[in-house]
Amino acid sequence: MGEIGHGSRTAAEGATGENHAGSTSQLYTWSIVRRKVLIQNNAVAGGVNLYVRINAATASLTDYDVKLRPGAHLIPFSGGELLCARVAIWADGALNYNHQTGFVVRGWA
Repeated sequence: MGEIGHGSRTAAEGATGENHAGSTSQLYTWSIVRRKVLIQNNAVAGGVNLYVRINAATASLTDYDVKLRPGAHLIPFSGGELLCARVAIWADGALNYNHQTGFVVRGWA
């Protein structure tokens, strides 16, 4: 059927963002709105949890949509169109923004 990933026929694009310093809210964005998003906290993330808000400017320990423990992932609204422009993430520790040792935020148009 030619599908590339998670039910999409297009390749995923990583959100623009940096390594997470921890104990702050950081924003991850795309140049265009995404219909499907994957947020994954690697199992080797060293016990760092991610507190995630979809389409929000900030996230915190008390204001988040979902908490991702190491090894967990989220594909919100995977059965429909999410229309996501940004993802705010609070991390309770420093974490690399890469799939080998940290976390990823990817989206499909």
